[in-house]
Amino acid sequence: MVLLLSIVFALTAALVLDILSAQRVSAHRLLDSYQEHQAARGLQEIISQWLTTIRGQDLSESLGEDGEAFRLRLADGSSVRVRLHEAQGRVLTNLSGLGPDDADLVLEVVRSMSESMEPEELSTWVRSVGPLAISAQTAPAEAIKAVVAAVVPGREGRALAETIADELLAQRRSGPIPRGRVAELSNEGGASNDQRIRLTQLITADPVLWWITVDLFDRGPSGPASPPRVTYGGYVTFSASGQGAGVGRPAGRFLTWQRMGPEG
Repeated sequence: MVLLLSIVFALTAALVLDILSAQRVSAHRLLDSYQEHQAARGLQEIISQWLTTIRGQDLSESLGEDGEAFRLRLADGSSVRVRLHEAQGRVLTNLSGLGPDDADLVLEVVRSMSESMEPEELSTWVRSVGPLAISAQTAPAEAIKAVVAAVVPGREGRALAETIADELLAQRRSGPIPRGRVAELSNEGGASNDQRIRLTQLITADPVLWWITVDLFDRGPSGPASPPRVTYGGYVTFSASGQGAGVGRPAGRFLTWQRMGPEG
């Protein structure tokens, strides 16, 4: 009987210790999650304020090598590096919120792209958030051709798709695509007025969607030789004109935010 009670007591004590240990682990995880959430909010606020300071400017002209926007030394000695890359060249594939015509167009564009791209490559050229329009500055030829062919049917559409894609990619080599270039190419290629308007709505020379990469470095000198401790990434919208931001409000709006890993 005494042996049985001893076994029961030992098992009960072990169970209580396991419960306490699990509670401590859970509490630590909650604390870490809260601290990470607060840090993310702080970083987003800093970035939004920086974007507000360059409202009215071309964002790409405010970026350094590899899209670097700025570096910041924090009070604890750690540092932050913020980089931005235009991301509207990717095709929106999230159909929620789209009307029937836009949804049908997206499905046709993705279908067309899948015929000329391997699945792995295609996966790098799609996104789930942001505007429907793709960027004339960064979209691949396959996406531009697919959009044009979806708007202008038949042999004429395929010919116009080749022309517009070739012209835009060639012009990128000498600088940014000017506003109005898609409309000019549409007119020159024989598109109807309605088709021209639709194409200028779907292929824009003024993208507003960017992918942001935020690297956090431990205390000490940071550089190429010291990998970041953690990297965050996400989509953010920025309009140089500040349209929709409102007076006194940040120019940037975060659409997504995620932890990427120790080295992005």
